[in-house]
Amino acid sequence: MPFHIEVDDAPGDLASLRIDWNVALNGVPIATGAGPDFTFTPGDAPAGTGGGPDQYDLTVIVDDGDGGVTVETKFILVSNLPPQAVAIIGLPTDATEGEAINLVATAQDVPGDQEALTYEWVVTRNGEAFTTGSGVNLSFPTIDAPASGDEYSVMLTVTDDDGDATTVEGMVSVANRAPENLVIAGLPTTALEGQTIDL
Repeated sequence: MPFHIEVDDAPGDLASLRIDWNVALNGVPIATGAGPDFTFTPGDAPAGTGGGPDQYDLTVIVDDGDGGVTVETKFILVSNLPPQAVAIIGLPTDATEGEAINLVATAQDVPGDQEALTYEWVVTRNGEAFTTGSGVNLSFPTIDAPASGDEYSVMLTVTDDDGDATTVEGMVSVANRAPENLVIAGLPTTALEGQTIDL
């Protein structure tokens, strides 16, 4: 957040004005600066402060060097940003029964929240609970599918340490696999009429 201050004083004092900035988060000093321009970036709130807006108190002190001091304080309420760019990596649109589905979660958040993100997975099969998991990675097998196939829903919820969450969902259609590698053992290439053939 960029800030700029303009101030009036006697011509002889303007050149010698000292301008200081102080920023406090929920009453705790976090940043200082000097000069007419100042920039700071709101970060993650300290652990235990909850998910409500954080109050940043911005104080500017102007000193003319002759004993004249003006102090002005303003406050800014900054709301928490939930996890962004949440995505499920590795989820195919189609699969065949028996295949394993291996997934990876990705998400972005501000420093301080990024390291504390939690990942929760819920998988359903044709609308019924199938499996759950936690952490960045999830793997699950697809099971026997009917001729019409199965629909798997994968839901990923990413939550930060302030309690704000983002949820995304993906689908994969799992098809039935026809029998493979069929071998008829014992079938002769030639036979005589009346001969019994055992297979």
